Amino acid sequence: LVFCTPRSQVIALDAETGRTLWSVELDLPVSGGPGVGEGMVLLGTSDGELIALAQDDGELRWRAQLSSEVLSIPQAANGTVVVNTNDGKLFGLEATNGNERWRYEREVPVLTLRGTGSPVLSGGAAYIGMSGGKLVALRIDNGGLLWDASITVPSGRSELERLADIDGDPLVFGGGVFVATYQGEVAAVEQRSGRQAWRRNLSAYSGMAADGRRLFLSDEEGVVWALDVRSGSAEWSQDGLKFRRLSDAAVLGDYVVLGDFEGYVHWIDRNSGELLGRTRVGSAPITTGIQVNDDLLFVQGDDGDLAAYRLPR
Repeated sequence: LVFCTPRSQVIALDAETGRTLWSVELDLPVSGGPGVGEGMVLLGTSDGELIALAQDDGELRWRAQLSSEVLSIPQAANGTVVVNTNDGKLFGLEATNGNERWRYEREVPVLTLRGTGSPVLSGGAAYIGMSGGKLVALRIDNGGLLWDASITVPSGRSELERLADIDGDPLVFGGGVFVATYQGEVAAVEQRSGRQAWRRNLSAYSGMAADGRRLFLSDEEGVVWALDVRSGSAEWSQDGLKFRRLSDAAVLGDYVVLGDFEGYVHWIDRNSGELLGRTRVGSAPITTGIQVNDDLLFVQGDDGDLAAYRLPR
């Protein structure tokens, strides 16, 4: 397990015990990551740099200058590092030295949410949600466009009304790509073709989770939804956490887990939607720092506090 503190200290821990394996102080304004892949830990900065550290000991592998701030998590596979910058560009870099292999550019709308979705790499392709409601699929090796899909078409008289960003990461499984937009829709598209399978009117900006049969996400007001992955129909909704500015969702066992702006972690029955309880990591908000690795849930507050949870056996 690798995480980064608000003071840009990168720490690798033993996931089972929490013991520190190594730590590195970076005198850099880290703003995105860490991502892990190809034997590296990858971090982006607000100055537009991408930093690659060795995963086993934290030694610096290379640094690469990009075009703009990195707010998402860089990813790596098939010898390529893929990173999304805040100016609407996607870069594919050589994993061995950070040299640019390819670049993909899209025009950024005048008004966007602060943040960008992270690329999801699967089957030789990178899937990325963009500002303006587009989902694109690119070849990892050369950046060639496989398809793009309009999840939401921006509409309205003002720039605010036309705001339709994809800031949560896509989910890729079972031959489908699932994505949610702010002031738009949740949609499923076919992984190979980009053709739309279904679309549901629901505005969200946080990341989704899934158990193979259902998608779990919170909308912009904090209502938590379970949607059937085949049709998008709602199996249940839970409005007991409205206006708590919920984090990305995660699934652990029979629970859907989300953090909130006061540092609480909420546990919901994934089958019924019943709110079962909550625990607290700290007083800082939990925005994106929630993930599951095997049977452990890791939660990091925005101030760097980290906790691990395991269900009783």
